[in-house]
Parts: sequence; structure tokens; C-alpha cells
Amino acid sequence: MGNIMVDPDIELDYETDRKKFMLRVEAADLEQEKATVTVEVNVLDVNDERPEFKSGPAVSVKENTTVSEAVGRFVAEDKDTNHSLVYELESVKCRCSGKLTTCEWFTIDPSGDVRVNPAHTVDYEECDQAVIAAQVVDLYTEKGENNSVIPGQKLMLTDIFC
Repeated sequence: MGNIMVDPDIELDYETDRKKFMLRVEAADLEQEKATVTVEVNVLDVNDERPEFKSGPAVSVKENTTVSEAVGRFVAEDKDTNHSLVYELESVKCRCSGKLTTCEWFTIDPSGDVRVNPAHTVDYEECDQAVIAAQVVDLYTEKGENNSVIPGQKLMLTDIFC
């Protein structure tokens, strides 16, 4: 009987290292009788990687729009096998008269979909561009940081047109 342990100075990383080890274990008693067995050791994934945003295209939105479907989308990926990504709005800024100011023209769903805020009207004559900043959070994180590597990922609404 015995234990197989990993050296405490070594960290196995599911995402970069080998996922399986085959060990040959030999045991001997005081009379020098020997027995050998092969042990398979599988490295399990711990949810320890931060999600990362994928770059997406800029989008255009027609002014005075009342569409309820998504006008854009944030997309992220997580290297861990078991994850649950939720997107959170950090800010919406509109370019009005050449300056970026806080506005509420857009919302973001937990799925990453960007929608026109039905409580506000998108008006090209008032503002001609919007920048939406978001972060993504992994709800299943077991170890380390659970939010996006670069918080404040931005989605540019390049044209608000009439």
C-alpha cells in the first residue's frame, strides 16, 4: 500500500501539460519479493483560466430604431472545459459634438447580445457613434480570477445613421 503524489514544486496545468501519465510502480517486501503494476494517472481540469474576448466587427445602427433583436454581440472564450460565461455592461459612451459622454442608448444581455435600450431613442443628429464597454465573468471559476483578462472590452457602433 502506498501513495502517489505530485512534487509540491510542480504544478500540472490541464491546458498546457500532458493530461495522462502512465507510471510503473514496483513494490518489494523484506524478502526481496517484487511486484510491478502500471498505474494510469489522469490530470483533471480545474476551472482556473480567465475568459478572453474575441475581437468582433464594428456594427452600424439605424437611428430611431425600435428593433428588439440584438444589434451586436460580445463574444469570449474560456480554455476551461467547464465554464459559464456571463457578460456585464461596464459603460456606454456616445460621441456627441465630437466628445464621448455617458449615455444609455444600449444594453447588454448576460449572453453578450447588445440591444437598443427601449427607454431611449437613438438620434443621429444628437450623437453619431457609441462605444460600449463590457466584461465577461466565468461563474464556475474555482481558482484565480473569474473576470476577463482585459476588462472593458469595447464594441464600436461605428455609424448611427438616418
